Amino acid sequence: MKYLILLLLLASCAKSPDIIDKLWEKINTSETISKSDEKIINQAQQKEWEEVDEDTEKVIVPKKKPVN
Repeated sequence: MKYLILLLLLASCAKSPDIIDKLWEKINTSETISKSDEKIINQAQQKEWEEVDEDTEKVIVPKKKPVN
């Protein structure tokens, strides 16, 4: 019985690198972004930061009270 479990464990470990390699290839090929897409992403991020900057300009931070 223990030999069967050991055999199954070894067989499952032997097949995992193939699956991991295929998954890694899919991840690497799907992460490529064209230059036009990068430009659109950068423009959107700049707009978001401009909105954040406008919002932070409205925040008033009170001065600290002196400790006696």
